[in-house]
Amino acid sequence: MTYALPGASVEIARLLVLLLVFGAASYFDWKVREVRDELWIAGGLLGGAFLFLSSLGASLPLLGLYALVTVFVVQHFLPWDARLEGHDLVVILLELALYLAVIVATALAYLYLSPTPPADLAAVVVSVVLARALFETGLLYGGADAKALMTAGVLLPLAPAPLLVALPPTLQYPILQEIPFAFTMLVDGAVLTLGIPLVILAYNISRGEHRIPRAFHIFEIPTEELPHRFVWLKDPAPSERPREETTEEDEVLRRTQAKELLAKGIDHVWVTPQLPFLIALAGGGLIAVLFGDLLLWLITSVG
Repeated sequence: MTYALPGASVEIARLLVLLLVFGAASYFDWKVREVRDELWIAGGLLGGAFLFLSSLGASLPLLGLYALVTVFVVQHFLPWDARLEGHDLVVILLELALYLAVIVATALAYLYLSPTPPADLAAVVVSVVLARALFETGLLYGGADAKALMTAGVLLPLAPAPLLVALPPTLQYPILQEIPFAFTMLVDGAVLTLGIPLVILAYNISRGEHRIPRAFHIFEIPTEELPHRFVWLKDPAPSERPREETTEEDEVLRRTQAKELLAKGIDHVWVTPQLPFLIALAGGGLIAVLFGDLLLWLITSVG
């Protein structure tokens, strides 16, 4: 029995849902710096549905694996651990067991299933593990960023051929065709953020600030605007470190800081922006779909 190849309609639907999910996520990230889990749940479930549609006629073990992988993704967006509050060790053990079960089941599928499962199965698992590892090590600042990568990984497991350009021979090696889309999206999004210091520098120069290196990463605003801007206070140095909790708690902190500074007669402060990285991810995803992996393009161009 052979696996059904993804039809053009499924691929188009995947791209459209990806654009809708990340368009909505970008809007909320810009406006309130928070994205509700319902958006990721919807994206994860639709991604699982696309996996099934792309493998109609496949064996039951493979379809069962797709179901397991979909649950593996979506459980990250559900507050099931809240029911076990105060039992952190139990939560950790349950999560480790799930991760181990999915990784082992996927490895066994590639070893023993015939025909060999499509590469998208492994790509989804790799995307989730990558996102979780980056979050746990602090390389991804917010949980929404990790959830976004997981959602992208199940919606579009493999990086597609660019729509607007033809890849040169140096980028057409088979192994490059099996790079998880979430990784390409992350790389392209990270490349986009490299331009942010230049934007801050241009803004500072336009206001007469030329001190390097501070002009690359902080800018001045009236103290009374501090509670209403998505920024972190840098100068004067805050007495309380920023907390990585909710948007509301962060606003309360900035409001308190502004009140204390105004009471001291400090009417201007230097801040650094709280970057809406989901917008960069969305931009990276769009670039990946249209042009491919920016980093690989840059490496091959330099070479």
